[in-house]
Amino acid sequence: MNILLDIVMVVEMKMGIAGAALATVISQCVSAILVTWSLTRAYDAMKLKFRELRMDARVLKKELKILFLQVNTSSMHLGTQSAKS
Repeated sequence: MNILLDIVMVVEMKMGIAGAALATVISQCVSAILVTWSLTRAYDAMKLKFRELRMDARVLKKELKILFLQVNTSSMHLGTQSAKS
């Protein structure tokens, strides 16, 4: 799906790198939806049950710290790249 969307968005719609990025995001979202749908319909021990999902606040806090550091580092890297141009 990503390859097809890349061709459409980059070549046909002339969106360049932004089109390739958008195609990747769309493909990943569709993939996540299909995997979630598949797991909720499974008949074995791997069946996903939404009402049994719980979020541990400590784990969430650690994940958000990692996300913040990664986004912050990426934005600094982009800033140095644009300054060189």
